Amino acid sequence: MNESIIEIGSMTYAIKAKKCLQRAGIPAETVKTANSPLGCVYGVRIPYRATFDARAVLIRCGIEYHSAN
Repeated sequence: MNESIIEIGSMTYAIKAKKCLQRAGIPAETVKTANSPLGCVYGVRIPYRATFDARAVLIRCGIEYHSAN
């Protein structure tokens, strides 16, 4: 597995997460992950090796995430 997707929820917060991760030196791409009855779910795609660091960065930036694979 070369990449990981961290689900954020809204597109707005996914974009904020991407910018926060990139400022921390973690390459990130905003992606649409699901379309549920509750609405669309967005996230960020990052290198798998950066998953642990990315979670810490998101916490520092105050961005909640739902899951990571």
